Amino acid sequence: TTTRPATNSLNHPNIQAAEVRRLRQPLRPFLKGTCTMNKATIRAFLEAFAIGDAYGKATEQCTREAIEARYDRVDTLLSPEDSLTHEDLFHGQVTDDTEQVVYLIREYADKGCITAYDTAMALLRWVNETDAANKYIGQNSLNALRSIAAAIRNFREIWIRCFCWIVRR
Repeated sequence: TTTRPATNSLNHPNIQAAEVRRLRQPLRPFLKGTCTMNKATIRAFLEAFAIGDAYGKATEQCTREAIEARYDRVDTLLSPEDSLTHEDLFHGQVTDDTEQVVYLIREYADKGCITAYDTAMALLRWVNETDAANKYIGQNSLNALRSIAAAIRNFREIWIRCFCWIVRR
């Protein structure tokens, strides 16, 4: 096995072609045909995830002490007024976590495998299509996705310049 360098090259403005090829390689054992799930199982998983997300959003990123100081226990969907976080979301609304999972599952189902590149592209599509940057994505996640988008743009520009140089020869 090989070890990865300590720095993440996606954050580096001069992303290399070899790194992009590596990112496009499927992660095993998630190749198409190795895992079979029927639609009912996938639907049940997504429903359970969304319900857990809606329940948990009221106390997301809170300490146990803060939760215990405010509530005896959380065993129902809390109204936005009773929420410690996400008070701007509707009662029972899911957060960015559920939206991201839906985008990723669609991507994996369409491609039949999981790659780092396709994961990044699905999350970038989610940000653009849902206006997540202005809703509720965390700043660290947004910064990471912006870095990935910049690296992809830089790689495309370099590839186009190299292609044009080759054609002119």
